[in-house]
Amino acid sequence: MKNVKLITLVWCLSFLYSCNKEELVDFDGPWIKNESAQVTLYTRPSDYSVSGSPNEEQIQLILQNQNNFIKVINDTLGLNYNGKVSIYLYNYDEALEKIGINGGGRALTDKQVICYAFDGKLMYYSNWKISDFMGLHEMVHIVSISQLGKGGTRLMTEGYAVAIDGSYAAYKDKDGNMIRYLITEWIDASVKANKVYSPSELLLNPDNFPEEVFYPQSGYFVNWLLNKFGSTKINQLFTSKREHFKTDFYNITGTNFNEIEEEYLNYIKHSEKLK
Repeated sequence: MKNVKLITLVWCLSFLYSCNKEELVDFDGPWIKNESAQVTLYTRPSDYSVSGSPNEEQIQLILQNQNNFIKVINDTLGLNYNGKVSIYLYNYDEALEKIGINGGGRALTDKQVICYAFDGKLMYYSNWKISDFMGLHEMVHIVSISQLGKGGTRLMTEGYAVAIDGSYAAYKDKDGNMIRYLITEWIDASVKANKVYSPSELLLNPDNFPEEVFYPQSGYFVNWLLNKFGSTKINQLFTSKREHFKTDFYNITGTNFNEIEEEYLNYIKHSEKLK
């Protein structure tokens, strides 16, 4: 049942955490609280700031999609996450100060909390045939880390999120609609530009790459692994540390990582149409 009320939250100790690094987050109210199934959504009152807060229709769409995304993630990864997730939507003009970013969001996985910058831009996900303001990325972090443990490498932690979301960043079409770039589009462009990097490079030196390279290429590789070996095996690699990853990969899959890497690179470089 939906529960709506105006609340003011003043946290004596603002806590620090994200999937990859700690960041200061300011949770001071006022907030409007809406609940549906596994998701509690906190938004600003309508007159809170110049950039605008989500309206009732937008709030209900976000709640519906984020609950559906939990099911998608569970089904894709063979998990059974049944926890509750709190989402705090910060208005665009306050987000940089309050959560450190004003584009996208961050997952505070130890608290089952997502903090996200609301910019009012509805984005179309052609792979999921839906429009949404947030996407799956941060919810994948919540579910995967809750169920599998803390990710051992950025390749797997971010790779899982991008693989299941299926997209990275967005563009505006000729009609002014925001459309998400599919990871297949990113890989196609990387192949044409001769800028495809090996999974070993992404595994061992993730900080050497800009996000627009690392995220889609990691996501596509993880997606390929899930399709080839299945989630039961690949999930076991989620917490594997970088220095043990290739050994763990062999022990879990029975296949040498370097051989799989070569097979993967040949696949994306010679496939007429990537899937």
